[in-house]
Amino acid sequence: MVHERRKNVKPEHLLHLALVIALAFIVPACASQQKTGQHLFILSGQSNMTGTLKAAFTDRVEERFGEDNAVVVMRQKSGRGIRFWVGDYRQPSDRNLSDKKIITDESGLITVPAAACSKPNSSTERITFMQSWGGGTQIHYQRLGSRPEIIRYTIEVPAAGKYQLTTTVATVSDKQSVIVRLNRRTLLNVMLPYTKGMWEQSKPETIELREGRNSIMLTFRAPNRGVSIKGFQLKPVK
Repeated sequence: MVHERRKNVKPEHLLHLALVIALAFIVPACASQQKTGQHLFILSGQSNMTGTLKAAFTDRVEERFGEDNAVVVMRQKSGRGIRFWVGDYRQPSDRNLSDKKIITDESGLITVPAAACSKPNSSTERITFMQSWGGGTQIHYQRLGSRPEIIRYTIEVPAAGKYQLTTTVATVSDKQSVIVRLNRRTLLNVMLPYTKGMWEQSKPETIELREGRNSIMLTFRAPNRGVSIKGFQLKPVK
C-alpha cells in the first residue's frame, strides 16, 4: 500500500535525504546569483583507488581552474569497475572493440595491442575489454575473482633472436608485477611501474623468441590491486 510505513527507514537516513534535497535547490540558486565559476569533480570507482590518485587529479584541475574554483571528492565501492555497480551491465552493441592488429615495422619492432589476444575473446570474471581514453582498446585485469586467468597471445616473429619486452600499463598501487610465460617454457616476473592511473611503459626485459609462431601468456599473482594493459612491444636487440 502507498501509505504503509517501512520499518527499516531510520530517522538519520531521512535527515540525510532532506539535506540532499535542500542542497539541490540552494546550490543552483547561489551559483546563478554569484556566477563563481566553481567546479565539482566526483571520482567514483573501485575500492583500490588511492589518496595519491586523488591528490594527482586535484593538482591538475587546480592548475587548470584555480585552487579556489575546484573541489574534488572521491567515492569508492567494491573491488570492480564502476560499470559493474549495475548488476546486468553489458557492453553497448555499437562499441568497436576490434583493436586486434599486430604490427611489425621495417626495423622488426613488433607492436601488440592488448586486445589482440587469442584468449579470451571477450570479457570474463577477471578480464574486461573496454574502450581506452585516447583511442583503441585496453584490457583491465580485475583484482577480484575466484581464480587467476591467463591472457594468451600468438605472435609471428620475423627472425629468431633476443628482443626487449616492454608493456604499457596503468596501475593504482606500487609493487605489482605480471607473470610472463614464453612458449610454455620460460617464466618471467616483470615488475610494473606505479603510474598513479596514467599510461607508462615497464622497464625493458630481454627475452628470446624463435622465428615464426610464438606464444606469450600473461597473468597476475593473487592478491593484486587491479592493472590496465594497453599493449606491449617487442624490440629486436642488435
